[in-house]
Amino acid sequence: MSDREKLEVDVLLVGAGIASLSTAYQLLKKVGEHDDGVDSGKIGGPKVGPLEVAIIEKCREVGDSILSGAVMDPKGITELMPDWKERGAPIESAVTGDATYFFTKKRALKFPVSPPPLRQHGNYIVSLSKLTRWMERETM
Repeated sequence: MSDREKLEVDVLLVGAGIASLSTAYQLLKKVGEHDDGVDSGKIGGPKVGPLEVAIIEKCREVGDSILSGAVMDPKGITELMPDWKERGAPIESAVTGDATYFFTKKRALKFPVSPPPLRQHGNYIVSLSKLTRWMERETM
């Protein structure tokens, strides 16, 4: 017999990054939708009941190991959580323009147009650490 503490859960996610938090959010949302549908006769099958989800994180606080900023395409978060802006997601700024440069030792030459893979107009500048902390509050 071991003296270790045991915690029984239905789903265990390792690392409290955006992917794990999004997974937990989606799982809890889908279970809630399923159970609501069972009560109203919309969905067949038994109620699932409360789902025990745990996330193990190596850092003291969620987001502590995520140090970079990023340009975020809003398609994924909009699909997951359509009202993310209204919920107060921490957006630093919307990307309002693009420019692509070729740097030499002495000059910076601006391309006349940005190649499609480098166009960020319509995306958002975010702090991944702040976004991860916000996702934790919205999920758990």
